[in-house]
Amino acid sequence: MDARHVVEVTSYHIGLRDHLETFKAIWAERMCEPYPAWTAIEVAGFVSEDVVVELRVVAHR
Repeated sequence: MDARHVVEVTSYHIGLRDHLETFKAIWAERMCEPYPAWTAIEVAGFVSEDVVVELRVVAHR
């Protein structure tokens, strides 16, 4: 499976506004049409200290 199979993404961010443009640029390089539904959510933190983004991805074969 590859990016064409991704139908939904929820991204969880620490400091969403600080890195959203970088995230969107990488997203544009990696995703392809038909683009999946995407929801971005700001969170207070993650269990792992150096993590700033976590993704929940749903794909359909």
